Amino acid sequence: MSQFEELVKTIDASLVGIGFPSVMDIIWALIIIVAGHWLARRSRGWFRVAVEKTNVHSNKKLVRTGESLIYYGILILAVSLSLVALGLPLYSLVSIFALIIIVIAIALQTSLNNFAATIIFLTFQTFKPGDWIDVLDGTYGQVKEIQMFGTVIVTQERSTVTVPNGAVLTGNIVNYSDLGYRRVDIYVTITYQDDLLKAKRIMEQVIAENENVLSEPEAVVGVTFLGDKGVDFSLRPFAPVEKYWDTKFQITEQVKLRLNEAGITIPVIQQDVHVIQPS
Repeated sequence: MSQFEELVKTIDASLVGIGFPSVMDIIWALIIIVAGHWLARRSRGWFRVAVEKTNVHSNKKLVRTGESLIYYGILILAVSLSLVALGLPLYSLVSIFALIIIVIAIALQTSLNNFAATIIFLTFQTFKPGDWIDVLDGTYGQVKEIQMFGTVIVTQERSTVTVPNGAVLTGNIVNYSDLGYRRVDIYVTITYQDDLLKAKRIMEQVIAENENVLSEPEAVVGVTFLGDKGVDFSLRPFAPVEKYWDTKFQITEQVKLRLNEAGITIPVIQQDVHVIQPS
């Protein structure tokens, strides 16, 4: 036996004698930490490349968060295994981590719920930046950005609204951009004295002449109700999502002008007031 081996055995016996791990345990712990650090760096790079190759619409901030979770998660696992190699009982380590996870989960319950919803949106592509959506039963606008915990929506009033993703996930999500077109609902009423079929032909002609109206699905003009004021028509053309409001404004304006030219009346609610003077 060489002097070096004797020295190592002496040091090993001294360390074990005072309660420290053996030299081999320390060497294995160092190997695990070095290997874990290497794997954490490589995994972070693999994740970045995988995201770039997919069609997932996410911002840089969210990608960096994912990289950090992978990097530090592997590092924590490597440190934990090295502690086990140094002699820490496995059940003690599991108990410590379980306690930490429970405390974090309780403290960040809402944030974790929002983050989980973000992962679902990005994975299943429920909506993406640029889509027109209606969420939370009335928040309507165009998606600007899907953040880590919320979605930024630009409303028609040109204001930004950030809604929590967890709340969005629990409610109805109406995506008007998914099919690429949207139905434009317009309602018109004429008096009973006017020619119903003539009015219908005028409305159909206005729709046919509008350049934004799609041929498929086919537009529909029909009588929906015979009301107190007159005959109610429903106009239902389809237009590209980005041309929705232009189409609605143009058709509504042209229908009013063309009906006036044809002498067809749009009834107005009137009320006669009789003032009784005392005798």
